[in-house]
Amino acid sequence: MFRWSRGAGEDFPAGEQAALETLAIPVYPELSEVQQQTVVCAVAESINLSWRTA
Repeated sequence: MFRWSRGAGEDFPAGEQAALETLAIPVYPELSEVQQQTVVCAVAESINLSWRTA
């Protein structure tokens, strides 16, 4: 997550919490099949990594 100032969580606690619980992935009609596969692979890799470290 990008932080533009120190202590941003103190100013925006709901936003900080939402950022910790939200996954934004690029999904739109113009994505090519290669781009779609790249997104799917990245999400799958992240899930696999999280299972290994949990």
